[in-house]
Amino acid sequence: MRTGPVFLRAPRPGNGPPPGFSGGGPLPGRRALLLAALMLLPALSTAQARAEPVRASYVVRAAGLTVMDVEASFDPADSTGGYVLELRTHMRGVAALFRSGTMTTRASGAWADGRPQPRRYVAQGVWGGEQRSTVLDYVDGQPVLRQLLPPLDADEREPVPAEARRGTMDSLSAVAALLRQVRDSGRCEAQAAVFDGRRRSVLSARTLGWEMLSGDWPGRALHCHFSGRLTHGFKLDDGPAERQRPQEGDAWLAEVHPGGPVLPVRLEVPNRWFGQTTISLVRIGEMPSAASRR
Repeated sequence: MRTGPVFLRAPRPGNGPPPGFSGGGPLPGRRALLLAALMLLPALSTAQARAEPVRASYVVRAAGLTVMDVEASFDPADSTGGYVLELRTHMRGVAALFRSGTMTTRASGAWADGRPQPRRYVAQGVWGGEQRSTVLDYVDGQPVLRQLLPPLDADEREPVPAEARRGTMDSLSAVAALLRQVRDSGRCEAQAAVFDGRRRSVLSARTLGWEMLSGDWPGRALHCHFSGRLTHGFKLDDGPAERQRPQEGDAWLAEVHPGGPVLPVRLEVPNRWFGQTTISLVRIGEMPSAASRR
């Protein structure tokens, strides 16, 4: 029997509207998975609103310094009729002196009954001078690990058992599901099981309400809180406190111009290297569609 990724809808809160609703990434641990998911929110929001391929650029700052550039893109109409999501990250400035790195993460899949059905997930690049690569294919809806560099024994990490991998999706496809539901409901509540080749986590989101923002993108914004909880794939030397610690993050979604799509204009993610990390939208634009490239 063919089975697909399990996507868990959160319980409906009271009489409100129905609730809405992430890999080997460029940053170590659970923060990599959460940041990858958060960064693709803009590309997904815009592409779904306008059905056009979109590229969004962000800068990541900590302690007043720019430490990373992030570019996210989403093509909802690739040559197969499915979706393609891509995330490129590059360390810069003072941070690159301590931990250099460039990574590209790409996910592709199809839509079935409004839910993503992943086909392939690839995360490749160099981090801290070390070549890193994760390749996942999905066979009958289940993840099959094709490549993992460095291997788990070199990473000193517990393997994720086969039964824990079942019913999971990659982090970028999970975000595709999140944004589709946020678009339809105006809320963030949801949960998804994610496997990135090394770790299995549960990503969840909840709505904190509407707030007024100032700065580069002033106006009314929807405040969403995100949490990633690791369930399998712990480091061998992780203690009980580390194994139970969730990774938190916040995003503020707003219209970048009147009548335009709703997308994150600001994100905040705690980081053990830099403290509070702020991710800000700097520009957004269309990119050539799959049809125009053929």
